[in-house]
Amino acid sequence: MDKDTQAAREMVKQMSPGKKFKYYLGYYKFYVLAAIIVLVAAASLLNTMINKKTPALYLGVLDGTQINSQRIIDDLTERLELKAGETITVFSNLSVKADENAEGYYNSMTIYIAANHLDIVFADEEGVTYLGKSGALRDVSEYLSGDLASVYESRITQFEALSEGNGMSEGDSFSLQNVAVDLTGTKAIEALGLSDKTCYMVVIANSERTEQIQAFMDYLYELETSD
Repeated sequence: MDKDTQAAREMVKQMSPGKKFKYYLGYYKFYVLAAIIVLVAAASLLNTMINKKTPALYLGVLDGTQINSQRIIDDLTERLELKAGETITVFSNLSVKADENAEGYYNSMTIYIAANHLDIVFADEEGVTYLGKSGALRDVSEYLSGDLASVYESRITQFEALSEGNGMSEGDSFSLQNVAVDLTGTKAIEALGLSDKTCYMVVIANSERTEQIQAFMDYLYELETSD
């Protein structure tokens, strides 16, 4: 055993139980994150199997801001012509702030994205910046076609987002990209029950539910053009 290893072990032995826990959590942070993601995915799969439900669309709201979840679920269930067992899930407790019990190495937003449990998120400027720099966002203009483009085109907002790298290295490069739509003052933000704090709508890059996302965009157009 080399001197550095021996010194490290002696240091750990002198630590209090609480400090030892923090030390090991920091040392194995990536393993902890991976384990959490696996547990979330497994819990979701188990819930799906038990309740025989299939997720059709996942929506998220940053930092527990209020959202009219039931209206969204009712309206989209009809619009998407969901079959028995297909569900729309709305998470209103997401955060980009690190979990204080995890020494800052993960947050709820990261976990849900990694588990492919988010499609569209409503966030504030801090949230969009975090997601953009981590490479989690898609060019939102891809979904603003036809009539909706005429309504939201001027509202597309650029944020600094990952252009090369993995979002975790010093060598990452970033550029301004069309990753958000500013819904401030729109009929949609009022109908959805959102506050101006979470005025930005973004699309998560790893989502595979393209048709459902587009259906949600069409739903927004109906809200914007309603009397």
